[in-house]
Amino acid sequence: MITDNAGCIKSDTIDISQPSEIVLSSTITDAACYGEKSGSISVAVTADNDYTIAWSNGETTANIDSLAAGDYTISVTDETGCTTSTILSITEPVMPLVSQSTTTYDPCNGSEQEISLSVFGGTPEYSYNWSNGDTLSILSIADSTITQYQVTVTDANLCATLNVFQVHISSDSMDVANAITDESCAGKQDGTISLEVLSGTAPYAYTWEDGSTDATLTGLSGGSYTVTITDANNCSYEQTYIINGSADDCLIIYNIITPDGNGKNDLWEIGGISEFPNCKVEVFNQWGVSIYSNDGYAEPWDGTMDGEVLPSATYYYVIDLYGDGSLVKSGSLTIMK
Repeated sequence: MITDNAGCIKSDTIDISQPSEIVLSSTITDAACYGEKSGSISVAVTADNDYTIAWSNGETTANIDSLAAGDYTISVTDETGCTTSTILSITEPVMPLVSQSTTTYDPCNGSEQEISLSVFGGTPEYSYNWSNGDTLSILSIADSTITQYQVTVTDANLCATLNVFQVHISSDSMDVANAITDESCAGKQDGTISLEVLSGTAPYAYTWEDGSTDATLTGLSGGSYTVTITDANNCSYEQTYIINGSADDCLIIYNIITPDGNGKNDLWEIGGISEFPNCKVEVFNQWGVSIYSNDGYAEPWDGTMDGEVLPSATYYYVIDLYGDGSLVKSGSLTIMK
């Protein structure tokens, strides 16, 4: 309304218009896998005037892709200087996490070990690809030569994660090598058994039926010997070993002496008696009276008693090889002059 100096008044109506508000609508595709740059944002702009687009990552188009998870700000400004901004977010699934549950391996009975997997995160369903070709979530292990296994777990979005498992498997049995030496002659007690454990888990404990605890036994006579070997996993191995006794006599017992002083066959020689240092040798006459007794028999008997040569006759000997009655030889001895 306008009034002049004369008081005349003039009025009119003027319309002032403004552009419509800039409207943004968006379509978001999130990242398919954890850590991937596979997200995208597509924005549709509704505006009355020409406009420009500016993204926080420097892009200037309505559609942007190859995006990692995060926030992206878009600002749209029209030719009049009006600006609209909004924040759009790309998300990503949680990384597939694999937890391992391994059953107890029984090395004594040779049972298989299992690696059982549980998967969290990602997008179900999951597939499994083991380094040995298996495709299940549970891997049964029977081959003790393989100590490392790899598995790739892939989810429904084809997101994959690689996992490595170290496996320690003990031998399911003990392999024991032996070296056996038989008794060389009857009563010699020089047999040996020596054992070496080739598999299992050290250290090893040896328990022989006689109470010995060594891997090697010596001084053995003919017979059977049983040992129980226990390893660090408390696995036991029991075996019986045989020492063959010899039918050959260790002793050479001469049955005639001629103590006439000519230096030939004057002494009662007993071949091999030195192998029995604890022996007891005794000689009796025909009436059972002891006429000679000696422990160890270090010096051969000369056929005398109290310094006098015994008369020609048949006498009888008893040789206790170990001095404890466990092995006794007896026979006749003739003195000839």
